[in-house]
Amino acid sequence: MMTHEYIYWLIIFLLVISYVFEQYLEFLNHKSLYSPIPECLQDIYEPSMLEKQRAYHNDYYRFELKHECLFFFITLIVFAFQLLGKLDIWLRSYIQHEFLLTLTFFSISGLIAYLLSLPFTYYETFIIEQKYGFNTTTKRTFLTDQLKSIILTILIGIPLLWIIFHFYSSLGEYFWIYAWLVVLAFSMFFTFFYSKLIVPLFNKQTPLPEGELKDTIRNFCFKVNFPIREVYVIDASKRSKKANAYFTGFGKFKRIVLYDTLIEQLQTDEIVAVLSHEIGHYKHKHIIKTFVLSNVQTLFTLYILSLFINQKEIALAIGTHVPSFHIGIISFGILFSPISTIISIGFNYLSRLYENQADEFSFKNNQSDALIKALKKLSRTNYSHLTPHPLYVIVYYSHPPLYERIKQLSRYECHTN
Repeated sequence: MMTHEYIYWLIIFLLVISYVFEQYLEFLNHKSLYSPIPECLQDIYEPSMLEKQRAYHNDYYRFELKHECLFFFITLIVFAFQLLGKLDIWLRSYIQHEFLLTLTFFSISGLIAYLLSLPFTYYETFIIEQKYGFNTTTKRTFLTDQLKSIILTILIGIPLLWIIFHFYSSLGEYFWIYAWLVVLAFSMFFTFFYSKLIVPLFNKQTPLPEGELKDTIRNFCFKVNFPIREVYVIDASKRSKKANAYFTGFGKFKRIVLYDTLIEQLQTDEIVAVLSHEIGHYKHKHIIKTFVLSNVQTLFTLYILSLFINQKEIALAIGTHVPSFHIGIISFGILFSPISTIISIGFNYLSRLYENQADEFSFKNNQSDALIKALKKLSRTNYSHLTPHPLYVIVYYSHPPLYERIKQLSRYECHTN
């Protein structure tokens, strides 16, 4: 068994090495912004727009650099001076009930983290996004979104925390199995009902109006044998001009949702091509496969957590003498981070593979040209990074870079000059 001094320095080391690695990747990706643009992408930005796109990413890079630096030093101070352990000791002098202690501990630490993040979220929305013409959010909507998110966190988070804590305190070493079953039930519920219950709290979803677009979509769905009752439009323009579309749910609960900004920015054939990509995910059962794999990962994570959660040496490393549920989770989050990063890289690789398969479905259904046009338009309007660094792509990208997608869709070698 490792001593608490060893665990203490391991936590500090992991915090530092994680920050250095992330900043190195950000630097590489920022530097690659000025790499030669592949010839198949050179029609996306004219020179003046390319200059503005680079300025946009430069502003974001400097913003994130300051943001991450501040949070790194705050986190380092918290663990170096064992402030979470001191908070645990202080709370124990007032609260005897263990669950109330855990709830209060997470509430205080979560509230502090939220208040520290809020100015950065505001700056990102109303300074950077506003400066480049993307933001359409009013301060009233911004505030309402924050309040709704807090209320949802309370209404969902507290019951979930109580159930898992109850299993932890009453079932001993096998609590992780029952905790996983609860998490599985919650994830199934949200997969089925997220669009119907959660999204309407923030956005309006309305059926796509009758007309040429809906008729064309219906014809394509019939052609590829994709049973769907309705396509929905979400009022994303109330917050941003950026466009997207997504597919969610299983069986009769499946739903395709188009951003209203997508409909504004693309032609009918391009929207159908984007839709064909989403149908490709359905045809390849990507949502089901991802759901199963993510819950297997959750099971593995909870099992490893069960090995950490009652270790006195870990509690001592954090700065308290009493092993507890909340201290175990906090320390586990740091100590498990290398494995978590590897798992994340694996899931991103799988996601990129799934995106390629969905693009292949579009190719086989003669949607390649329209999808390429749509992807280029969306890249242009969103100021997308056209030449991301390969290592950054491996670690963070859930979608292949645009030049790789175009190469696959067109069966054309996309070279740089």
